[in-house]
Amino acid sequence: MQTYLYNLICAEAVIVPDAPMPVHFNGADSPGRFQCNLIVGELASVFQLLLFSKRSRRDEQTMQAAREHFRHISSFYQEDENHRVRNSLLTIVRDNRLVSYNSLTKKEQECLNWYLSMQFESFRRQRDLFFQESGEDAEVYRISLSATELIEMATVLYAGCKVECLGGTASRISFARYLAQCCHVPFPANYATLCKQLMQRNSPTLFLDRIRKSFIAFQRK
Repeated sequence: MQTYLYNLICAEAVIVPDAPMPVHFNGADSPGRFQCNLIVGELASVFQLLLFSKRSRRDEQTMQAAREHFRHISSFYQEDENHRVRNSLLTIVRDNRLVSYNSLTKKEQECLNWYLSMQFESFRRQRDLFFQESGEDAEVYRISLSATELIEMATVLYAGCKVECLGGTASRISFARYLAQCCHVPFPANYATLCKQLMQRNSPTLFLDRIRKSFIAFQRK
C-alpha cells in the first residue's frame, strides 16, 4: 500500500534524453511499466478498500475522515480545458537540476502528460470504487441528458458561481465530469468542441429555456 500511495501522490520526473523513453516517472522507465505498477497497487488495495468501505458505512466519523483524505489527495490534481492533468507536487529533474515543465521538449511534455494522466485515472478509479453507490440506489432514478444539455447545465451552474470545489480549484471541465457522474450519463469525448458550438449558437441556453417553460406550465396546472 505504501508503494501504491507513493505512485498515486508523488510526481517525480527525471529527464533522460538518451533513453528509449525520455522521461522516467516515480522510478518507472516507461509509461507501460508505470501503468503496471499502478494496476498492481490497485489490485492489492481493492480488498482493503472494500472492507474499510463496508465498515465506514456504519460509522459516519470513519467515512468523513476517509472523505477528507480523498479530498486532500484530489487537491494535488488539476485538469485544464484541454484535459491535461497537473500534479502540484510535480518535480522535474534534468542533469541533477530542477527544471520547469515549459523548458521540456514537446516529446518530453507528451511523455510526462501520459504519466500524469495515468496517475490521475488510477486515483479516480480508487476514489469511485471507495465511494460507489449500491446498484440498487443508483437505479432508483435516471436523468436523461444529451451531451450538449449536460454541458449547458454545468456551464450555467459554474458561471453562476454555484460551484465550490472542496478539494482544490474548481474548473469547468472537472465540474462537468462530476455532474456527468452524478447524473449517471457519459461524459462527451468532444467536450471542447461542444463547448465552442454551444457558445456560438443563437441561444446558448436552449435546454434551460425549455426547462423553464416546462416548469411554468407545471406550476399553472
